[in-house]
Amino acid sequence: MPQSARDNRLETRSARLRLASGTRYFKTVGEGLTLVYRRTGDGFGTWSAKIRLADGKYLMRALGTADDYQDANAVDVLTFWEAQEQARQLANQAKIDIGVVLKPRTVRDAAEAYMAWFRDHRKSVGSTAHVVRTHILPHLGEKRLNELSTAHIREWQGQIATAPARLRCSSRSIPKFRSAPTTEDEKRARRATTNRILTVLKAILNRAFESGMVMYDERTTLSRQVATDLRSFFGTQVLQSVIPRNVRLAEAPSFGKPIIFYDIHSKGAEGYTQLAQEVIANAEKRAGTGARSAHSGV
Repeated sequence: MPQSARDNRLETRSARLRLASGTRYFKTVGEGLTLVYRRTGDGFGTWSAKIRLADGKYLMRALGTADDYQDANAVDVLTFWEAQEQARQLANQAKIDIGVVLKPRTVRDAAEAYMAWFRDHRKSVGSTAHVVRTHILPHLGEKRLNELSTAHIREWQGQIATAPARLRCSSRSIPKFRSAPTTEDEKRARRATTNRILTVLKAILNRAFESGMVMYDERTTLSRQVATDLRSFFGTQVLQSVIPRNVRLAEAPSFGKPIIFYDIHSKGAEGYTQLAQEVIANAEKRAGTGARSAHSGV
């Protein structure tokens, strides 16, 4: 268990009550983790955690009320020490969540999640698992999803297309390979195999996008590519509105508010507003088409 940080200003209620109202007081309690104390206009204090995100930005999460006037209960009224522990637990949980904080998800993470879903919803598990294990993980497994680019994928494709095909064998056996493709027919067949392998990678990335493992960020190549692939495959079934990665959007649940009440001018709120408007407009179009069809006797 990490050693608790000390701070004479914040450790006791008598010390905290001497602090100025409305001012935030910060104490680093771990790597990328800061405990924040602030006295409100009503005189009592509150605890918050400030967590550094993978992109260098910060996420603020409310922890509870300080025990300035009430006895602590380790739930929503916290001592200085209890607030530290809750902040650490929150930071550790953030590492486990969708990869937004401190530990970005990798292709390996996405592939494992995809295969878990695949086993419950699809057949041919063995052949797909073989592709993932043999062709995807050795080359791209440790690549972070937010760093994966078209150039990486094309380079990987080229390596597979020119490499000799691997023969099926036991996982404990020494890998065996066919001769490298030399004739046009052999090269064409190898490219076809490469395209089938690419289809599996695309499915992994699409699943990661759909499940929230990767939030949409128009600045990253991966987000643009996955969005393009989804629209290409599903066509008009995919809405045009997107919900962008946004710190205010991540903060809102900890304050018990929907984003439109927490910060209506944030990018996240604008994204959800556009989404709602698009859903309503589509519903009205369908309703109008149904009404016209009924009147026309179709």
